[in-house]
Amino acid sequence: MTTAIYPYVEMPGEDGNFAPACYVTFRVGAAASRELALLDSGASHTTLTAKVVRDLALQPDPTLPFVRVSGAVSESELACQYIVDVEGVESVFQRIKVHQTRRDYAIIGRDILDRIVLHLDGPRHEFYVDTPAVMR
Repeated sequence: MTTAIYPYVEMPGEDGNFAPACYVTFRVGAAASRELALLDSGASHTTLTAKVVRDLALQPDPTLPFVRVSGAVSESELACQYIVDVEGVESVFQRIKVHQTRRDYAIIGRDILDRIVLHLDGPRHEFYVDTPAVMR
């Protein structure tokens, strides 16, 4: 079991809003792209940015259906899915289904958060992660 401490991060375009976020690496084979990701327990799925889609030259997985996605303030829309490995929050998460977000940062949703022990320390603006090194 590994324990890591992360400070909250000022989120891009959020006017001084600090939140539990960290940098993660999205990977397909040898190709990798690093991106800031918000840890969002209200999001069911992990998302990645248009930059990551370009960096990894991702193509939708034809074996996966389109999914209906929506945010807290957006209307729902259909999105294609990609399969990627996600490295971050002290773990490697293999073959995660993700879709693209319109935000300037990625979102780590409950599909990953449900696999780690996460402690938020709001007064200190920190979060702690207890997790094994490799998750499948």
